[in-house]
Amino acid sequence: MDFLVNHFHGPVKRRFEETFYLEENFEELGREEKQLLNKKARIESKINEDTVTRRPAPETSQWLDDVQRFETEQKTLCDKIGEYKRLPRKWIRFPQRVRLGWRIATQRNEIARLKEEAKFEDGVTVDAPPQTVEPISAPPMRSGTSTERTVLKILECLTNERFWKIGVWGTKGVGKTTVVKMLNNLPEIRNMFEIVIWVTVSNDGDVRQIQNQIAGRLNLELNPCNNGEEFYGGTVRRQILRKLENEKWLLILDDMSKKIDLEAVGIPTYNRGNGSKIVLTTESQNVCNKMETDEEIEVGVLANEESWELFREVVADEVVDSPEIESIARQIVEKCRGLPLTIKETGRYLRKQRNTQVWRNALNELDSA
Repeated sequence: MDFLVNHFHGPVKRRFEETFYLEENFEELGREEKQLLNKKARIESKINEDTVTRRPAPETSQWLDDVQRFETEQKTLCDKIGEYKRLPRKWIRFPQRVRLGWRIATQRNEIARLKEEAKFEDGVTVDAPPQTVEPISAPPMRSGTSTERTVLKILECLTNERFWKIGVWGTKGVGKTTVVKMLNNLPEIRNMFEIVIWVTVSNDGDVRQIQNQIAGRLNLELNPCNNGEEFYGGTVRRQILRKLENEKWLLILDDMSKKIDLEAVGIPTYNRGNGSKIVLTTESQNVCNKMETDEEIEVGVLANEESWELFREVVADEVVDSPEIESIARQIVEKCRGLPLTIKETGRYLRKQRNTQVWRNALNELDSA
């Protein structure tokens, strides 16, 4: 008998308190809610301190979602309390009071749970994954130009599952780096890959230097005190390999002058189902051959009219169209042999120059070069 009394006494007592102390419990719920929302505001402030390199931890996001659901339930409860207060003072208020008492108790229990889970011993945020593409400063791609045609040709190769390594080659100053910069910035690239890794290759093709750039892009932590051959040939290589095996990536190797051992770097072998790709630029088609590229795309010099338009764009002055200078300017552009780099450097030198002799001197220098 005592067991039955004790067994039912607790629940009955709680239900009694929920029902007959309804107003007091609701006021206490409001105070507890305010404390919870203050906690939420502090957590959101912590998250907003760094939204570039950090992101909310999964448990933080789940907690914020739970708080949002609590707030929705709380608004509904407040509406129900308002309806209850408008009921006539008759016996029909009592069933409503019982239900509201139970809901208030449920909400208070939820607050207690949320407060307990808000400790986040491992921190509110975690390191954010690298963004898919790091935009690179590049001139806008003009429609109908040879540069646009080259970029689109590379893009077409990237969509072909038969091609893994694509070589982009051409003489120095022809604009290979500009072409792959434009490629890097295309919206299609962002949609095609999970991460794009840009590596500027040193003249000696140093594997460690390449690994450092890739590791930095992948947010891999390397021990700066450990730079021995075993560390890079073992630990770093394995870290890069494990990371890239689980990603769909595009690796851009810019300005290669010799063959690079991709396996030593940690680049996974070709996997057609993965969809990852490699684009390399080099001055020599022979480097493409040694790298066993599946497709080679030559970046040719600019056509005469394209060269002229680029020169006028860089000079950015109507003086270039004046009768006394235009003929000299066109000869200068012709001497640049369609090389974008030479055209830009010459155009910058002559920018806003109105002295005809300065233009003649520039032409003579190109003649003697």
